[in-house]
Amino acid sequence: MKITVPTVLLFNLLILNACSNTKQVSMDRKYALQTSKVKSSECFVEMADGTIKNYTSLKLITSIYQSPHLLADGKQKIYPHEILSYQNKEHFAVNASGFSIGGHKSNIATETLPGFAVRIASGRLNVYVKKYKMNGLVKDEYYLQEGSGQVLAYTPELMDALIKNSPEALDFFNNNRKNIKLTKQLKLTATIFNEAYFNKQKDGEAEPAAMAYAGKKKMKKKI
Repeated sequence: MKITVPTVLLFNLLILNACSNTKQVSMDRKYALQTSKVKSSECFVEMADGTIKNYTSLKLITSIYQSPHLLADGKQKIYPHEILSYQNKEHFAVNASGFSIGGHKSNIATETLPGFAVRIASGRLNVYVKKYKMNGLVKDEYYLQEGSGQVLAYTPELMDALIKNSPEALDFFNNNRKNIKLTKQLKLTATIFNEAYFNKQKDGEAEPAAMAYAGKKKMKKKI
């Protein structure tokens, strides 16, 4: 006996599955943002001259009636052109105008300030993501940075080159390209790479000076 699933029921199942997947992607992104913050300070901004200012709170304001800005301690407005980077309770973000090669221009202010990219992995290998709009759709664009080097637009070939000396990270990255959403894949790949790198550093196999940016130096030099 052939059992036919009613069209309405099938449609509802597809919607539930899509909602479940969307929720998981959102949770993965939130986790990546939280675990990539600078641990030494909760909320701060790095001003254009490189000085650091600490705050109790930093809220992203994106009202249609105001230019996007940060509201520090509930009273001080800080605009994108005034800072190089900042961190609030949600994420660490940098001004993407300092990124070296590749990428799209962005004026999207849904997750961070317009023209800024949030960090989803930190260490010897940093991973950033920036939102941009194309044909009416908001998309994510990823960037990679090894140590304090140039920040480059992500491609699979670039990632392969950056992690070529880490067999575990290389295997994970290439074996999971079609199985995991890109944000989670890049986060996990960078985590594997960074753990292996710092374990070697502890054993004296890596240069101690090759530490990644901690959010307290001018972006043109280090990120």
